[in-house]
Amino acid sequence: VGIIAAIILTVALFAAFAASTPVCCSGLPPAPPPGQPLIDQSCKDLLLANTAATTDCPSPCDTCGYGDSFYASWECITCKDGYELNVWDGDCTGECVLKDAFDMSTMYPLNTTVSHTSGRTCAFPSGVPQCVKDAMLGVSSGAYTGPPTPVITDTCRTSLLSATQASTDCPADCDTCGYGDSFYLSYECIACKTGFELNVRASDCTGSCVPKNSQWEDSYTSLNTALAKTSSQTCTYAKEVPDCVKDAMIAQSRGVAATTSSTTLAGATNGLLDAACRTNVTTALTTRKTDCRSDRKCDTCDFVYDCLGCESGYELNVRYSDCSGDCVLKTAFSTSTHTPLKNALAGNASTGQSCSWPSNMPTCLRTAMVAASS
Repeated sequence: VGIIAAIILTVALFAAFAASTPVCCSGLPPAPPPGQPLIDQSCKDLLLANTAATTDCPSPCDTCGYGDSFYASWECITCKDGYELNVWDGDCTGECVLKDAFDMSTMYPLNTTVSHTSGRTCAFPSGVPQCVKDAMLGVSSGAYTGPPTPVITDTCRTSLLSATQASTDCPADCDTCGYGDSFYLSYECIACKTGFELNVRASDCTGSCVPKNSQWEDSYTSLNTALAKTSSQTCTYAKEVPDCVKDAMIAQSRGVAATTSSTTLAGATNGLLDAACRTNVTTALTTRKTDCRSDRKCDTCDFVYDCLGCESGYELNVRYSDCSGDCVLKTAFSTSTHTPLKNALAGNASTGQSCSWPSNMPTCLRTAMVAASS
């Protein structure tokens, strides 16, 4: 009887042990149990009080979610000791991965995503306490260089916000976005942050901020080419947009620089018109001027900033019946997509916009612009 009882007890103990041991289908040993939280209780209390985070999380998350789908294992905010964050979302949530198993070639550490130096970027939501950021950045792989900074100054931003309906409630890589419409969308950025340039998506020169020197840059439309009308997506800045915004974003952009500040174009000496002709234009036509929209490369323009004369190396693309339009690089001018002044004056509708000069248009302007026309 004693032997039988011993056998029964041994079988029972083995069954209990087997039931408590996780089965690992991959053939790899099971992960070790999570360690202690990386943040202390006082830090956790701050996080829970100031955000919609929760502690009802999958292991090895310690805290997770910001009020949405926080049960998913890729919405961890903080991890437990021995783990770091592989970032999945723009709010710096992700999955907690064993430090020893973290693969920099396929994963996105918090340090580089916050610094915007990897293919994935994120920014901590408002309300996340510094102790959370410090703890998670402290265990992260990769180099931390700090969040990107705006490419426009505070003074410039104030001017933009005063002159337009732009917003600062923007995606992480945008500094300012929108013009009073749908400005939460990531493709309505106006000004970007350092390390990023504008991929133009709309005719008002808004778009998405994309990493400079990205492997995908050939598929983007740079601001310079959009302004020069040498790409499929073209754009023109509204006259209210300050030159400091234009100049900062153009400096960040690939392609030939489209302009300098419009203040340097007033009375420009590199135009197709000489100084005497320019004076004749502004004297004879009181609605004409030389402080033109800087992106259009005008030498002279009308009261709504459409070009009449162009800078050297540019040609007039006629868009209106009074023979005004925008100036396009001669090397990029195409009669299939642009309307040369000669064709417009000939009144052939098949060639695009037809036009006629105002009766008081100085002869010198006509001569210079016709001579530059294709």
